Amino acid sequence: MNRRITKSAVRFRSKRGMASALIIMLLVLLIFFGVLSLVTAAADLRLSKKRAEWNQAYYLADAQAVGFLAALDGYCAGLNADRAEALLTEWLAGQHNITDWSLESIAEERGAFSLAALVLSQTGQGQGIAVRLTIRTDRSTTGRLITIEEWRQWQPPFDYDDSNGGLWEG
Repeated sequence: MNRRITKSAVRFRSKRGMASALIIMLLVLLIFFGVLSLVTAAADLRLSKKRAEWNQAYYLADAQAVGFLAALDGYCAGLNADRAEALLTEWLAGQHNITDWSLESIAEERGAFSLAALVLSQTGQGQGIAVRLTIRTDRSTTGRLITIEEWRQWQPPFDYDDSNGGLWEG
């Protein structure tokens, strides 16, 4: 069998363009991974900004709660134990950043009250601090006038029904 090698067959078997094809594939991969890293970095930046805003709102709400606690401590220092409940109720009603508060008398102690309140930040971020305090107005007891029983971060609940496609059904 006589095989004739044509010019086009030689060109087909030639390895001259293989290095160029390899470099082009490498360049495409590098561009792909570069774009992927830029997209990831942008998503991380957005997430870190949200986290920073959340932290700022939390610490602002915490500062509001600390200010409320200091004002309450100063107010309770001059309270008369006989009219303490009425005066505390009137004072709490006048506070602008306090919502959902309840004041209950503690039966075991004279002049002691349990206060549960929600202290909201003034930024409108929807964050606040839920506090539960024990207030003692009787001067005969030794120790602190106000004891912190609970101090926790609060956010309004998220309504899943209003969102489109938030939860999968199935």
